[in-house]
Amino acid sequence: MTVTVVVIGTDATAEVLWLDRAELSSRLNDLVGGLYDVVSLGRAGDAWVNDEGLYLCEPNPAATIVAWRRQHVEDPERLSPPLFGPVVLTGGVDSRGDTVSLSTEEAEQVMVEVRQLAVSRRAMARLRGAAETYQLSFR
Repeated sequence: MTVTVVVIGTDATAEVLWLDRAELSSRLNDLVGGLYDVVSLGRAGDAWVNDEGLYLCEPNPAATIVAWRRQHVEDPERLSPPLFGPVVLTGGVDSRGDTVSLSTEEAEQVMVEVRQLAVSRRAMARLRGAAETYQLSFR
């Protein structure tokens, strides 16, 4: 059984991967570059990040914007914090707490959004600066 995920790099690249459920934990460690943690995006799924990414990794503006768009939150105070390092998006969890796949449509939509963001250098630079300020407040 596989889990469909999208990996978003700090350089605004993205890739769809199909991960073997039995190896999901070790693959997540590899993909985020260390121990992982999960950021819930509510009904929009989960974002898996490096557990120490805030301290060790550079901001990931593309993943942050994609995560915020997927959350569909009207109150900006309820958005997830900026994301750092490589980010792995999944479809959330099922009733047993097992990680589920992004649908084909969700994965395609994320890929389109990341491609669009990659050419929007101004927006990416602005968010990168804000994320770096946020990051400095924890050092």
